[in-house]
Amino acid sequence: MYLVNTKGIKKMINGIKPIVGTKTIVDNKDDYSTALSKMIHRIDEQYGEYYKKTLPNSTYSPITINKGRRFDKLVEGTRVYCFVEKETGDVYKSATWKQPYTKGNNCVRGSIYDTSTYWDKELKYGSWLYAK
Repeated sequence: MYLVNTKGIKKMINGIKPIVGTKTIVDNKDDYSTALSKMIHRIDEQYGEYYKKTLPNSTYSPITINKGRRFDKLVEGTRVYCFVEKETGDVYKSATWKQPYTKGNNCVRGSIYDTSTYWDKELKYGSWLYAK
């Protein structure tokens, strides 16, 4: 919440200033939906191969997107795979079902715009989100 004084300057009511970070540098020309679709396709591709080889009697439910105001939640079956920040394209691991882990120095795990952050990694378990 903001409190506006007589000079029109916004101040935080509790005195804590928000941390303003730099945006992710985009290394290719993909827009958000194209880059997100490319990442989801790669995850689904790896999960599909895994299910065919090791779990032939099980069916894989593809990644779905639950849209939010600031983050899109990627859901695989009954679990949250990760969160993607809409403004920057940064990928976060989940802290709970409803929110990403955004604390600490290494909370950003990758970017949907930079395919080198996820393309060659083992995506099917989501372990790349936790290894840092």
